[in-house]
Amino acid sequence: EPCEEDALCSGDAVGVSVQVVRAVGVPRADFLGTADPYVEVRLVAGDPLDAAVVKPQELRKRKPKALEARTIFKATTEVVRGSLEPKWEQGFSIEVPGGHDVGELFLFFRLYDYDLVTEHDLLGHVSVSLLDAISGGKELSPGWQALLRAIPAGRDRLDVLRDVRLAGRLPPPHRFQPVAGQETKYDLGAADLHVRA
Repeated sequence: EPCEEDALCSGDAVGVSVQVVRAVGVPRADFLGTADPYVEVRLVAGDPLDAAVVKPQELRKRKPKALEARTIFKATTEVVRGSLEPKWEQGFSIEVPGGHDVGELFLFFRLYDYDLVTEHDLLGHVSVSLLDAISGGKELSPGWQALLRAIPAGRDRLDVLRDVRLAGRLPPPHRFQPVAGQETKYDLGAADLHVRA
């Protein structure tokens, strides 16, 4: 059976590195006015913040079934105790397996406050297209931008973005969004996540 245009064909796994650098503006979650934050990192087929992919109320759960079914990779950072500006600088190697439309893959980050006794508090989340996360960390000249626009297949754009000749740059931060039903529970107005891919 022929491979679809935008899909990685079976056996064509591609390695992608993702580094969770730091967060700023983490909301206070503990009675002492701090937090013990950590980040759950996922590679997901489809945008998990799209209500047609995962129902918003499902994302309040620790292991939403619809999200688990679409998850290709899952890991967590270390817990940083007593910090509203945690620095992780923690990297993850993700093998993007064959058969997936690269243009439909998303990095999904869930910010938690670690609790020793009770269930960990989900503070917020953010999703970023895998291609956008990678291109955000690259210095793209007009020529490279034109090349990317001319390439229709997501897997080919991924190959171009992984070219060693592209200079790196500090990618823009990603703003955490509130979890459905918790819009006023935590102040995420200045909560940003810095990642490199």
